[in-house]
Amino acid sequence: MCVVAIAASAQQKADIEVSYEAHHPNLRNGKDDLTSQYILLANSDESKFYSPKTEYVDSLNSTPDGKAKLNEMTRNAYLGGKLDDIPRSDGSYYVVKSGNKYTYYDNSGLEKYVYEEPVAELGWEIGDSMSIKH
Repeated sequence: MCVVAIAASAQQKADIEVSYEAHHPNLRNGKDDLTSQYILLANSDESKFYSPKTEYVDSLNSTPDGKAKLNEMTRNAYLGGKLDDIPRSDGSYYVVKSGNKYTYYDNSGLEKYVYEEPVAELGWEIGDSMSIKH
């Protein structure tokens, strides 16, 4: 529960927002194309990569009132025959860069994982665009 709060609070003000659509096959039947949306928010000091649908569902699940609201929304969609209206996660992966480290949030089944890695130094070299080094 606190994973979402940490990930959500890590990005205060973005200078750029990039939206991604990821297309992948349905693993149940191998035929249907599934689409997930991801967003990258970034400024000069920090960045956050996440699924807005997953963040919404995780946020609801992080409090008792939110869980009750999610259960009510699910029940209403089910009873109304609108199963596509049930809020569902479409990705479990969050990546937050703050300072000199990346923090990764993910899950597998019911298990939640958090791990950190240092940001690697990039060795940029400015050169003539006409020359190619091998």
